[in-house]
Amino acid sequence: MKVAIIGAGFVGTPTAVVLAERGHEVSVIEADEERARALREQRPLLYEDGLEEALVDIHLGIGLGAKGSLDVYLRGDPVAVDALAAADVTIVCVGTPTDGGHQNDTALVGAVEDWRNAIGDHAPDQRAIVIKSTVLPGTCRRLLEGLRDKWGADWSDLYHSPEFLAEGTALADARDPSRVVIGAPTCGSLTAVHLVQAAMAPFNRQHLTTLENAETTKYASNCLLAARLSALNDLARVCASVGADAVAVARLAGEDPRIGSQYLSPGGGWGGSCFPKDVQALVSMAVDRGISVPSLSGAIVSNEEAKNWAISQFWDTMSRPPLIDASVKVAVLGLTFKPGTNDTRESPPMEFVWSMVRSTCDLDNMEIVLYDPTGTPPEEEALVSYADGLGVKVRCADVHEAVEGAHVLVLGTAWEEVAGADLRWVASVMEDPRVVLDTRRMWSPYAAGLYGLDYRGFGLGRAS
Repeated sequence: MKVAIIGAGFVGTPTAVVLAERGHEVSVIEADEERARALREQRPLLYEDGLEEALVDIHLGIGLGAKGSLDVYLRGDPVAVDALAAADVTIVCVGTPTDGGHQNDTALVGAVEDWRNAIGDHAPDQRAIVIKSTVLPGTCRRLLEGLRDKWGADWSDLYHSPEFLAEGTALADARDPSRVVIGAPTCGSLTAVHLVQAAMAPFNRQHLTTLENAETTKYASNCLLAARLSALNDLARVCASVGADAVAVARLAGEDPRIGSQYLSPGGGWGGSCFPKDVQALVSMAVDRGISVPSLSGAIVSNEEAKNWAISQFWDTMSRPPLIDASVKVAVLGLTFKPGTNDTRESPPMEFVWSMVRSTCDLDNMEIVLYDPTGTPPEEEALVSYADGLGVKVRCADVHEAVEGAHVLVLGTAWEEVAGADLRWVASVMEDPRVVLDTRRMWSPYAAGLYGLDYRGFGLGRAS
């Protein structure tokens, strides 16, 4: 089958790879020239475990990549238009950012118009377009009506199949999805439905539903997960105030099968490109409709509280002897919003760093050294320049250079090499008072204490 993918981001690229691995002829169409060139050369700008290797396999026709093909075209090129016109199924994977809390559909509408223009004046026969971008309920129905204005009221081959890819495991999730939801117009043609299902395999996990159900399911999933994390972080702050350990409490609470053990890790707030955007967009839509959603609005407020609480613990530490009067080196390990990705959008560790730099406290005696396994964050230039203007020293370094000589260590992202660090080595190269602020509860308080580290974990009461 010929499949066109519009958008080569965190959703479009893994989706394209997996469809090529399943034997389809895949054409990826990307508006950003640098991103398109990098993908064409099998060196994607986004970091996902196994993604670059999978692209190389497809290019060489070996391994899982032996069955299909993957070509990359720049939006607007004649070959890109031809690929859209020839595709049996076109999948739209462009971004839908929020603007003032409301969804910005500019890229989405542009992608659908590209497809419509490539098809021409006559309604396509046995061809379908699938919106995989995250869109608010009602969006796909409006797009469908716009296409019907061109091709007639009977045309119904627009579908919505929301993505459930978690950054860091996106390729694995695309290869083995927990479910495939396909939203269809009530009068969609049976042939087109089969085409969409074939491209979205495996069949045993497919759920065919309405457009509105499919759209809402994506938001419901992210809102429920975000609310769960926010509730846990609220409880973590209570635990810290009464001398309890939030990790132990969450583990014991999770023994209840109604609660379960997943998504029960306390930490300094949630971030990334999905949760903040999607929760805020759904809240804004509800408010516009006169619906109060206090649990979701509260999840946003709670998340800010968690991030603020983490930074307040840092400043509480810095305001006490012996650090208050000393020249201090602070090392931050992990800058992305979660491990397995190079995405720092709305990343709590990066917000932590910015908060340190922006603080009104006297920072003349502080050096901030940053480390992340994926390399230098996109914000480095702006951050360093801003810090220089305030007389604050900020730089990026490798993990050894960051930790050696540090007085305070902030654990920001639960990367495996951070979570599994040799605590004996850490203690041996740090300088007194060897304070560790673990915003993700990666290290054992007991083990850290054995090596002489002053361990302070998110949600850990000092009496525990």
